[in-house]
Amino acid sequence: MMRIAVLILAAGILAVGCARTRPTTADHPRDSVHLQQDGAVVDTLVLTKMRNRRVAGVAVTVIERGVVLKNAAYGTANVATGEPVTTSTAFFVASISKTLTAAAVLLLAEDKRLALDQGIGTLLTSLPASWQGVTVRQLLLGTSGLPDLSPTPGVYQPDFDAWVTTVENSPLASPPGDAYRYVGTDYALLGRIIEKVTGAPFEEFVQARIFAPLGISTGAFVDWHDLKPGRAEWYTTMAPNGKYTAEPHLLRTEYPRYVRPAAGLYISAADLGRFVDALTSHRLLRPESAVLVWEPATLKGGRKSDVGMGAWHVADPEDEDWTFVEGGNRSTVMLARKRGLLAVVLTNTQGAIPVTWVGDVLTPYLEH
Repeated sequence: MMRIAVLILAAGILAVGCARTRPTTADHPRDSVHLQQDGAVVDTLVLTKMRNRRVAGVAVTVIERGVVLKNAAYGTANVATGEPVTTSTAFFVASISKTLTAAAVLLLAEDKRLALDQGIGTLLTSLPASWQGVTVRQLLLGTSGLPDLSPTPGVYQPDFDAWVTTVENSPLASPPGDAYRYVGTDYALLGRIIEKVTGAPFEEFVQARIFAPLGISTGAFVDWHDLKPGRAEWYTTMAPNGKYTAEPHLLRTEYPRYVRPAAGLYISAADLGRFVDALTSHRLLRPESAVLVWEPATLKGGRKSDVGMGAWHVADPEDEDWTFVEGGNRSTVMLARKRGLLAVVLTNTQGAIPVTWVGDVLTPYLEH
């Protein structure tokens, strides 16, 4: 089993409860005894990580070719109110939001309402001249070279036009297509393009074309101002020195609406798993579109990036089957595409860094 390199963090202890729901195993070829054993291994792993990393709440979903093998909830969604995590609790998933935005753009490409190799200046005519030749595909792959959306982490201009005015004279970080850079700019622009092409708010298009068809009830592009029962609070264990060594405390980052296509999604683990499973089974996108999601960019000189559309990373360059996407050091999805097996681990605590242990969640299911 492939492993991602483990980060060593200072350990701490947070007492948490655990509430679990049994997956439906009827008509599934896996042995029910093994499923229970595998689920128990995952429970032990998650609870140990929660204690050691001071994580308040976690939800885990494991799906194999449309069948839920594990759907579990642990700990507390809101420490102040005592609200427990349930299997329908929606978590803020930060940059995992990009996976939904990428799918929305590919749906528009399938509808022939835009072309992936179209210059974005033909869609957003008010952009600076140096930006207009960047293509939709380059935005999707993070190879636009455009200036960062937030030069200061977590600090954004109040609206899209104010942001463009602030950075329009900034030089490109690299020529379009030359290099991969992880910035929110590309996906903020994609959200704007979706609205321009459809004439509808970004959120409405995603609801109509992704959430409703897939039966996703918890998905919403909001931020902490929109917290309510059923949505997990935000916490972090980041200390002033930038290391995850502090006791958990509230995290407050303002995400203006134009940023949310890059980092503004609340969703439950079960619903996020349903979305990813739909991608792999071609129930959302056509096969020729879906394959593009996990195809890394080809950079200048023929070099390959290790990132596809929607910020999906190729976890092992020797085995492109394994991919993962991560959000805010608190949430992750790992996927074995050939096998149709995926694990979603969502937490409400920055510093949980589940991308370093989601492989261990999948391990028992790979062995049976």
